[in-house]
Amino acid sequence: MKRDLSAIDRDIGQDWSRIIQEAFKHGIDCDIMQMGLLPGRSEQGIHEVSTIQNYQLESPRKTKDGRVFYYARAGAACSSGMGCKFYGAMKFAGNTVAAVKIGDNTVMIKNYDDNFPSVTFEKDELYGGYLLMHHGTNMQNRRIIANDATIVTAIAITVVTIGAAGAGSFGVATDVSLKFTKGTKIVVYGSTGNNGVYTVKADATYVAEGTTTTITVEEAVANATVDGDITGVVNLTLEEGLSGDFVTNSFIEILPNSYADLRGALLANEKVSHAGIPGTEAALGDYFWVQTWGPCWVIPGGGSPGGVGVGVNQRTVAFVGDGSINAVSDLTLQGSGYQVAGFIIQNDSGGAGPPLIMLQVRP
Repeated sequence: MKRDLSAIDRDIGQDWSRIIQEAFKHGIDCDIMQMGLLPGRSEQGIHEVSTIQNYQLESPRKTKDGRVFYYARAGAACSSGMGCKFYGAMKFAGNTVAAVKIGDNTVMIKNYDDNFPSVTFEKDELYGGYLLMHHGTNMQNRRIIANDATIVTAIAITVVTIGAAGAGSFGVATDVSLKFTKGTKIVVYGSTGNNGVYTVKADATYVAEGTTTTITVEEAVANATVDGDITGVVNLTLEEGLSGDFVTNSFIEILPNSYADLRGALLANEKVSHAGIPGTEAALGDYFWVQTWGPCWVIPGGGSPGGVGVGVNQRTVAFVGDGSINAVSDLTLQGSGYQVAGFIIQNDSGGAGPPLIMLQVRP
């Protein structure tokens, strides 16, 4: 099985750059990749699709002739020769449930928010996404490298037993005893006086006759009013620590990995940006490589009726809504914001040649 050179160096206890430097000195006749294969997965060529994820999303790959590809997942069908689009929408917007200090690289949120009622998190699905932590003078933008899975969504509290630390509990009218095990963090919110983060003291118990799950917590439960909801927490692990202190209930937004949801196949949409050109067609749920830089053929659009690149100085091309390209000179760019795709490579003064372009989306 092929392995990246830096991993070999690390395994034998050498500076990871030693073999890399030697290889470049004599030339490398292969693709250069970062991140590498996921454990137990198979190599996937740039013109192949897979129903199984073989690399981390957004893994970059540079071919020996300088073309650049990124690993992606199709959120809808994507066609080769047509631009596919970024469709990832905001995953979450809400407040933190615990304070974080300068240098911390873990942020805790509740895994349910009334403004995002249908959102759940799978384990590490946010890898490569971004956390935006709002602050008046010290805005934080950090890449996410891990996250917990959703335990439960919101469950209404039906019983409250007040008590000192270790003696109080909450009850809910459904069996979630397998979800709230010892040590699990939960969040109470929307209550009269018990809002906060609690730690489950012992595995929750469910009594079928009363249809109630009792959740005993390590912290004190002070208010007997029966109201509010319970949900779990999601810990977000960041690639780098924060450069400021943030109090509980600091506002954050979460954006998923941009390459987790690419869509194309003549899907016309003028309000999204193009990620690049698929190495091959991909169906919903397929994993594939999307080209972002270097020589590439793209279907010409109808906005250049004489042919893309046949006019004087028609070199720069832009993506239009369906993923095809038109000459910039045939588009009304001022005030429209068309996304530049690159420039035409070949001499096409007679209009007979295909629009082979130097794709310039992401190096």
